[in-house]
Amino acid sequence: MPQYPTLASALLSTIGLMGACGAANGVEPGTTAGRPDAWRLNSLETEARDGRPDAEVELGDLYEEGRIDALPDPLNAARWYLDAAEQGDPRAWRPLGELYLNGGGGIDRDFVKARHWLLRAAGRNDARAQYDLGRIFAEGLGVAPDWPEARYWFERALHNGNRDAARYLGVPLPPNPSTRK
Repeated sequence: MPQYPTLASALLSTIGLMGACGAANGVEPGTTAGRPDAWRLNSLETEARDGRPDAEVELGDLYEEGRIDALPDPLNAARWYLDAAEQGDPRAWRPLGELYLNGGGGIDRDFVKARHWLLRAAGRNDARAQYDLGRIFAEGLGVAPDWPEARYWFERALHNGNRDAARYLGVPLPPNPSTRK
């Protein structure tokens, strides 16, 4: 007599196949099409409210990238980044500084706050933060234009792998590390 799967085992098998297909298509476990599932989002929010910087940074990233409500939400991103940054989490410093630098989405441009957070990130050799500081000084964003200071930050950014800094410095682009053999 042939054995027929129970409804429960058939469902579990289907769910398992769906999960495997999702993983094969680049969808992270616990997410749906790159968005966190309801359980993961609830867990992250609980951890963030409890003051866990890693959860705060992850929520900031999700809001900034528009992976929660399908549209970027800079205000919520800034809220979570600020909580993590004030607890000393360096992963929040540059994104928070960039939100203040660029403004938009309900966030006012604040070059003093941008410079504060970007300086902290740049001190940890964050090449993008160093590039952003170069722009601040080159373009006079909240400060008097200061080319020697801008050049200092662009050179550090270039040294740390930021190819955009080469354009400001007027130097040839360094080889792209991904194309080296």
